[in-house]
Amino acid sequence: MPLTSNSSYHPVLLSFLHHWEQVNAALPTPFILRQGTRAEALLLADGLAARLTGVTEANVATQIAAAEVLLLRDELRGLLEQWTGIVSVYWESTPWGRLAPNLPPVDAALDKFLRYFRDALRLWALIETEPPPPAAPVPIRIGPGELIGRTEFAAKVEALRQASLAWETAGFAADVARARRDVLIKKTRALLMDYTRVLPPRVGADGPLVATMPRLWPAPGHTPDPVTAEAAWLPEPATARLTWTASEDKMLDHYEVRACSGPKYNREDETLLGTVDAQAERSLDSTRFLEPPGAVASYRVYVVLTTGNERGSETVVLQR
Repeated sequence: MPLTSNSSYHPVLLSFLHHWEQVNAALPTPFILRQGTRAEALLLADGLAARLTGVTEANVATQIAAAEVLLLRDELRGLLEQWTGIVSVYWESTPWGRLAPNLPPVDAALDKFLRYFRDALRLWALIETEPPPPAAPVPIRIGPGELIGRTEFAAKVEALRQASLAWETAGFAADVARARRDVLIKKTRALLMDYTRVLPPRVGADGPLVATMPRLWPAPGHTPDPVTAEAAWLPEPATARLTWTASEDKMLDHYEVRACSGPKYNREDETLLGTVDAQAERSLDSTRFLEPPGAVASYRVYVVLTTGNERGSETVVLQR
């Protein structure tokens, strides 16, 4: 397996570490790189694995926080629509009927979105200080299910503000996790490139240890055509099932199914879900990134050739 995306760095490093063990066994003294010994490279592998996992976990946390914000925005927008309707009808002949705010755009930025609700709360408080029009439902109670008043509505508005802050914080934590990962990615790439440069003169360019050295980059050759992938959520046995069309490339080695948390696929953050042999059934079941109901994951199926060249399918997005 050569280097392709960030997710390939850890398994490639492990393959080189296995080869390094064979080199040390064959040489009179341990093989050492400018970046250090094999023992230090093992620590690097452990650290890289932790950083890759950290990015995945941070992305999941960001998607969970984003989903909470979207739910609260939808709920509040529905409540505001109901409240505005009541005020516009029962307070129509008063100055307040014309002051009832419109609905905020669905995709409005948070500050603009919240302004509509702050205006509604100010007007709501003002309405409660004056005698109501005839037949007006006072105090105003809104909502599906258990009805709420102004205090509870204000609490929901504050909950949205806090949830949005949590989303922003989670996004920053994901950026930090990527930055930490990228430092080790760069260090790993430098170590692996140094390994391929320094080993041949140490053991002989035509020797068996060079011949068995893992491949660092895909071999020269063509890039395969992509396959077409589909994803479906199966209530029984509660899993996502990925299927795809067959590759007709004669150099097909295997397929790889990779995924990201959320509706947007980011190749730099993709996670390998599984490898499927060329002749095996073209399907893979996974619950990764879809553990909670309502979660969203995006997938690609990669055609991988014997040269290591690969190509991914179009992104498939699935919501549980």
